[in-house]
Amino acid sequence: FDIGDLHQLPYPPSLDFGRDDNRYEADDECHFDDDDLGQEEQDRDDYEQIIQEEYEGSDMPQLSAESLDVVHRIEVLMERIFAMLNNMEAPQITGYKGSASSNDEDDASSDEEVRDIIASNLNENGDQNFCRAWSNIGQCRTFTSICLVLSFIHQLLLSMRTTTTREVYYVFVTHFRSQRECDSAILDVAKVLGVSRRSLGLSASPKGWFCGCVEITRRGTLPSGKDVSGTIDGTALSSIQGLPITREWIERDEEGRNEQGVEISVSSKDAKCILVIEKEGVFNRLSEERLYDRFPCIMVTGKGFPDLCTRALVKTLHEELGLPVLGLCDMNPYGISVLSVYFCAGNRMGVDGNYRYSVPIEWMGLRPTCFKELHEKHRLPNTVFQALTDLDRKRMDSLTDEMSPYLDEDEKDEVSEEMTYKAELEALYWLGADFLGDWVFNKLQRRFE
Repeated sequence: FDIGDLHQLPYPPSLDFGRDDNRYEADDECHFDDDDLGQEEQDRDDYEQIIQEEYEGSDMPQLSAESLDVVHRIEVLMERIFAMLNNMEAPQITGYKGSASSNDEDDASSDEEVRDIIASNLNENGDQNFCRAWSNIGQCRTFTSICLVLSFIHQLLLSMRTTTTREVYYVFVTHFRSQRECDSAILDVAKVLGVSRRSLGLSASPKGWFCGCVEITRRGTLPSGKDVSGTIDGTALSSIQGLPITREWIERDEEGRNEQGVEISVSSKDAKCILVIEKEGVFNRLSEERLYDRFPCIMVTGKGFPDLCTRALVKTLHEELGLPVLGLCDMNPYGISVLSVYFCAGNRMGVDGNYRYSVPIEWMGLRPTCFKELHEKHRLPNTVFQALTDLDRKRMDSLTDEMSPYLDEDEKDEVSEEMTYKAELEALYWLGADFLGDWVFNKLQRRFE
């Protein structure tokens, strides 16, 4: 089997991206943790040189080293699958395992050795905890979905373009039952290849919003020559939603530059904290009331579970401004789970998960003890108290498990003993239109007094 034959495989018409001069260069961000950063950089440079030489003289366009790495991994994986089929074996796909870098062996001295090492980590020595077998009736559809997305990514990167996850869904709209199934397949591909989703050339549409006491400064020009230098004030809002959180926050390199070479920096004169808000409706109300004028803060919402861009922004603000992160959510297991993702996203996200964009986020409210005090003082109506479902109880057990990393022991005890019902933040509106804003303001004041 000649891997070059992959270019002759049938693709949907929309996968014929062409090879024009519209190029999207990826940065050289390392997506993996390594204690020896200096050695990793040297090993990575050696690997990139090997891969570049492997494709030298071919008709392949001049891709970035990051894109070449992903293309190489896809081809190694597909070559392995075809070899198994030629041997009349049922193929299977496992998660990538090894030092999460292309240079898994320091001793690899040739492109053949590197290729063998990656092939081993992609298949033979792969993570068996994640396995999708074509012969398993319960996994064959997922196996097919992964292969379809791999074909799309392969062509996308060779054309030097990027796109959204929504386009992937519509390209294979006759296969995927929903956008959620497509997104799941994309996460599986990232885990199989051992790379981040951004390395695949894919991004989701902007989801999160932020506003408050923060200034975003951009310096530089786009490849087209347009000067985009300027400063945006997070308090000067054109709408109550504030500013959208775009992919530029996951594109920034160590020097603060995005893929177009524009420098992006953040600053704040008086912000005391970053307030992460679970629900968009509550965020809009506090933004409309300009809570940040009463108490200097930066407000962020991921509208439920945050996407990569929102997590990356919160981490950037936390690290570069040195601000603590506080979380505001409904009094239910789901709301606490949303906050926990900012601390640890779990294994499902592959290299984008776990602690990659981790921040220490405090659970400010709405907590069971706080809600109990409010009820004793104001006698809230019975209709605001909601019964816990079986799913809620399962999520509570997960959050309070001794292996769960987010809540401390006192918080786990509070959830286990005091959360006998659930309630939403909007329940506080029964006490007055301004009560929620005043309550959050008082909580913040007490936290920093």
